[in-house]
Amino acid sequence: MSILEKIPSARKVMRDNFDDACAKASGDGQYRFSLRQLFYVLRPLVMAATGKALEYGNFEAFITDHEAKEGETPGIYRDNRGVLYQPHSGLSEDGEKPLGTLMVESYARPAWTFNKIIYIEKQGFFELLKDQKWPERHDCALITSKGFASRAAKDLIDKLVETGEPIQVFVVHDSDAAGTMIVQTLRDETKARGARQVEVINIGLDPWEAAAMNLPEEAVEWRGKKEQAVAQYVKDYDAEHGTDYEGDLGVRRTELNAMTSPEFLEWLTSKMEAHGAGKVIPPVEVMLHTAQFGIEYNLERRVRAKVMAELDIEGQVAARLTAAKALVGLPTVSLDAAAAWLERRPERTWNGYAFAVADGLTGEIDDADL
Repeated sequence: MSILEKIPSARKVMRDNFDDACAKASGDGQYRFSLRQLFYVLRPLVMAATGKALEYGNFEAFITDHEAKEGETPGIYRDNRGVLYQPHSGLSEDGEKPLGTLMVESYARPAWTFNKIIYIEKQGFFELLKDQKWPERHDCALITSKGFASRAAKDLIDKLVETGEPIQVFVVHDSDAAGTMIVQTLRDETKARGARQVEVINIGLDPWEAAAMNLPEEAVEWRGKKEQAVAQYVKDYDAEHGTDYEGDLGVRRTELNAMTSPEFLEWLTSKMEAHGAGKVIPPVEVMLHTAQFGIEYNLERRVRAKVMAELDIEGQVAARLTAAKALVGLPTVSLDAAAAWLERRPERTWNGYAFAVADGLTGEIDDADL
């Protein structure tokens, strides 16, 4: 047997050391750990065993195959890539969220707020759409992972479907080979994830549409020796129409950015209208409950305001504050005391120390003395 045959492959080294590497990255299971942290644990092991540096792309491919066979790695998370924008952010926790493993795990869909979500290849269009209140006018959330849909993007869509509320999923992409595969890999089963359990609607930009719109084209520059794959739906279109857009995508492409802002907005709006994607209108019982809550809320505000005015709370507090100052004097604080308090409570802030001083003073006052 030659010396070369005795050298293990990088995959074998990672496979043999995988459990130990996860234990090291997580502090024996005490902490969550990122995919990249695991890479940095395995990389020196691969170098020592093979004499070659471990490439991150090869590491990712190994993880994908490993998890397809063994299931999700406990405790691991992937870095944020892209964002989710929710319309009507005043009705939910916030409008924009970074997209990643941890965000999806804790995500809760705001009830009856949007019934559509568009996966857009390029995040740059978000600002245009937000500025025009397009997501709000169409009750449509926006999502991107800046290129191909990440696991987090797919998991988020699956989680939206599981809520039981209606949801339509659309994809917007460049007219190029990668763009068509963004549609296919988001819709269909891959090594990392199964197929979506909701129809994923491709609304372009596709090459036949770009040609009909006379949008400017650019030559394709392949970064590697192997040409990128083209989605099956393009091949099906060619077979039905006698065209060769599969071949065309090998030599030329059209970006979404070839459209001006007015053109893009008009194009996207027409797509929504073509698919009958209307505003959110929940069941009658949901609207009735909300209306009843609104009545209660409005009356509570009015009653509270009336009672507060009659009691003259502000005046009473001001008078008692004067009495309290006479009883206990002004609070005493110091930098040393604050530092000592924070040393015992490192997760807190200086505000906690100041309020603790206030609590101590007011606790000395008997209500009868006020």
